[in-house]
Amino acid sequence: MLRVLSSTHPALPTAGALPRRIKARMTCSTPNKPTHMLAVYPSSSGPACASSRKITLLPAHDIILAAHCANLPVFPPTSLSSAPSSPHSGVDGAVETLDLPVLPLCIPSPETFPILSTFLYTRRRDHLLSSLVPAGLLPAKLRPAGSEAAAGQKVTAVSVLAHLHRVNAVWRNACALGTSDDKLWEVLITAWEVLLLALGKATGTQIPPL
Repeated sequence: MLRVLSSTHPALPTAGALPRRIKARMTCSTPNKPTHMLAVYPSSSGPACASSRKITLLPAHDIILAAHCANLPVFPPTSLSSAPSSPHSGVDGAVETLDLPVLPLCIPSPETFPILSTFLYTRRRDHLLSSLVPAGLLPAKLRPAGSEAAAGQKVTAVSVLAHLHRVNAVWRNACALGTSDDKLWEVLITAWEVLLLALGKATGTQIPPL
C-alpha cells in the first residue's frame, strides 16, 4: 500500500479555497488505491495567514490512519471513481485518474509527517529509527543499506541537534493525532536517549537521561 502513495500524483489546485475533491494520477496498477487526499498544514497557522499558509497534498488510505490515530477529523465519504488513461504510460500499465475527497489535517510539523505516516504503513522499527538517528550512531545491524559512508562520518553537535528537533517534531505530530502505538513510542524514546548521549559527548557536557 505504501508503494501506491509514491505513484499517486495530485493535480495541484489553482489559487483560492481548497477544493473538496482533487484529481490524482496513479501510475501503478493495484486494487489498493488511496482513499483520500490529505491537505496537511501547520497548526501554527492562524486565521490571519490562512490564505497564504503552505498546504502539502499527500494521498493516504483511511484504514491505515484510522487504525492508529484517535484524533483525526471525520473522513469525508469516498467513492473511488477512476478512469484509465494513456494505457501504456504507467509503470505497471495504464495510468488511472482518481477523484479523491480532501481531508484537511492540521498538525504541528507537516514536513516530518511522512516519517510517521511511513511507519504506520510499514510498522518497521528499524526504518523509523534510521530516519531519526544518524547512521554513525546506530549499531551496524540497524543501519540502512548503503549507509556505510555516512556511518563513517563524524557526527557533530549541530547534526545531533537537528535530529533531536526531528524526533521532537514526530513526537508532537503523534500526540496531536492521538497515535496509540507502543512500538512508535519505544523508538522515539530510544532515539531521544541515543541523541542526548551523543550530544553530551559532542559538547563535553553531562546531559541527564529522560
